[in-house]
Amino acid sequence: MMADNEKEPVVSIVKKVLIDAIKLKASDIHFDPTPTELSVKFRINGNLQEYTVSPESFKSNITTRIKILSGMNITDSLRPQTGGINFESEGKHHNMRVSSLPVCDGEKIVIHIHSYENNVKSLSKMGINPEDTEKIKRLIKLNQGLVLITGTTHSGKTTTMYAMLKEIHSKAINIISIEEPVKLKIEGINQVEIAPDKGITYKSALKHVMLQDPNIICIDNLIDDEIARDAIRASVTG
Repeated sequence: MMADNEKEPVVSIVKKVLIDAIKLKASDIHFDPTPTELSVKFRINGNLQEYTVSPESFKSNITTRIKILSGMNITDSLRPQTGGINFESEGKHHNMRVSSLPVCDGEKIVIHIHSYENNVKSLSKMGINPEDTEKIKRLIKLNQGLVLITGTTHSGKTTTMYAMLKEIHSKAINIISIEEPVKLKIEGINQVEIAPDKGITYKSALKHVMLQDPNIICIDNLIDDEIARDAIRASVTG
């Protein structure tokens, strides 16, 4: 960054990092502090690639700017925090999940870029072979049962989930999703966003969703054994 940009305001530097990450189709941005600098890396196609290095003099200000944008407490650098950034680039909105973690040389920050609005496709265009695509379509249209989407980080679980929701969307059925956070708003689907500070947890949301006469319930993350059990019970209760 930094020879050419040392006179740039930190606000402009952070904005440029976000814009470049989106242009390069990065899924994550890593800000790694060291004793002498701040290393900025992009995860592209599953691999971390160094984007730039910022000198020590910029480290604290860049971290503070990101925490302000994501709604974190800038006075607390001793505890992990999470937040979010809604960022617009070239007329498109991007939801970003931000995580800070205290480490020996400062705070490590990771920004995960949700780009589902730009890349969610129909099931038939997901790259799944045609025979398996037809099996999936039959499964998600059954009146009863449970479909699990599993895989490693960034393997496409959420993208597949949204493709399924778009496939089964119909005015004749009541679809409710429970998400943390809602990455993409889909017209005609009732999407509940988890907000523990407001008393909306996965368990409480699922309990109340069951009272909303749903045909289909979508849970974006089975975070523990209890939620998994509740989801299985919901799938067999009709």
